[in-house]
Amino acid sequence: MEEYLNILSEALKKPLLKVEADYLSVYFEIIHKDNYEQILTSNDDWNQAFDAIDKQYQIDRYKIHHTPIENNLRKMISAIALISSQEQKWLLMPLIVHLDDKHIFFQYLIAKPFFNDLNENIIGVLDAVTITGNLHGVSELHWEADAFRNYEAGIVERNIRNIYDFIQLFERGNGFIPSSFITLCVFVLYRNSFESLVQILEKKHDVLTIIHLINGLSVSEKLKVACVSKNIILHFEALRETVYFQKGRKSFDVEEQDLIVNLIVELSKNREMWVQFLEFYLEYPLRSPLLFKPLGVALSQLSQDKIESFIVTIKIDKYVDNESKSSLNTCFSNISDGSIQELIAKEIFERWLLFIENYDGYINSMLMSNVIDINMHYVTSSLEKSVVISSLEASINTIKELNNQWFRSEQEQVNQFYKYISKLFVYSIAIEKYELMELKAEVIAILDSNLEVKYESNQNVKTTCELFADVRLRRQLG
Repeated sequence: MEEYLNILSEALKKPLLKVEADYLSVYFEIIHKDNYEQILTSNDDWNQAFDAIDKQYQIDRYKIHHTPIENNLRKMISAIALISSQEQKWLLMPLIVHLDDKHIFFQYLIAKPFFNDLNENIIGVLDAVTITGNLHGVSELHWEADAFRNYEAGIVERNIRNIYDFIQLFERGNGFIPSSFITLCVFVLYRNSFESLVQILEKKHDVLTIIHLINGLSVSEKLKVACVSKNIILHFEALRETVYFQKGRKSFDVEEQDLIVNLIVELSKNREMWVQFLEFYLEYPLRSPLLFKPLGVALSQLSQDKIESFIVTIKIDKYVDNESKSSLNTCFSNISDGSIQELIAKEIFERWLLFIENYDGYINSMLMSNVIDINMHYVTSSLEKSVVISSLEASINTIKELNNQWFRSEQEQVNQFYKYISKLFVYSIAIEKYELMELKAEVIAILDSNLEVKYESNQNVKTTCELFADVRLRRQLG
């Protein structure tokens, strides 16, 4: 395939050849004979038609090692480029797709401009596009059928959970097989009549159809179409295709980021959609790390009620995933409004304290959560010295008194110890800032004397002493 594309690229650089006026007559006969629409909708008919066309014109890309095709390919390119009839141009669209599903030839033709008088045909095709899940033969009682029914209800109700439970199921299965013909039509309309493409997408609310229509567009093209549309489902899907499970990409350029920020702000205007958007992305931040920089930028532009929704949606538990933590840190650090940043940090910190106090599960190490860095930032940048001192003293005194309290079991005492050592750890980050040397000595004494800490060993997780050492409480620890 790569060799064929190289031959095609070289052929496009050379001057057009003179060809017979009826050079494409056999092609038109085959297309008419086999029915144009049938070829477009049937893989078998498509393959049968183009097997015959490749044989007739000797341009089979899979036989280039046995038959030189460059000259024949140049003739075909020349014959297509010289066509002026609107009807014939439309009939040639499948051939353009067949010759070049990487859109090298398309770029050549769009510059001519070859497609200018095909807008009406293309609009008619794209208007009629409707994609549905293929569940033929699946029992109505099967879980896939149930997921599809939820999807259909989700489209009506704009329920993101129901919609994307099915979409992700679909993607994990056979996946989407994009139509190269539809992709070419979208490409042409994007460049020749952008407003018409937006109008078409404005009317599409089922995600399967939206995916098939925008799948072939570049990131910036998807975002531009979504940004000028009022279709909130299109907003969501364009963002998802841009940021969700896009591990191969490291960042966005300035224009792309601005477009993403605009879409996030637009989504936030619908309260129900904003809450669903946050639930979708904040449940597993590691799935979409690229979202969190523009999300941070967008948060500086939002009202307090939207920010409150963001805060309460952040998941706080005992686990730390470095990618998720990094995503949240990126979001937080890109909030340019200092008052909003402090509000978020304060409320996250207070939620974390409540989580610590109310946690009733088994504990064998400190309770950190993915918000640990935000907590430490809040302590060092916002808590007054008096509050740090009183909080450190309270944690230290409580830990010292644990041996004088009655517990139902040894594990219950260990649980309580780790709750207070978790708080102590976060407040200790400010010890160096405020030069609290006496309290530092008391913290070190607790760490040195506690047997639970001394013999602690957690695979692939830093020990309590190592974590305290990381925050420079005591460099020799660990």
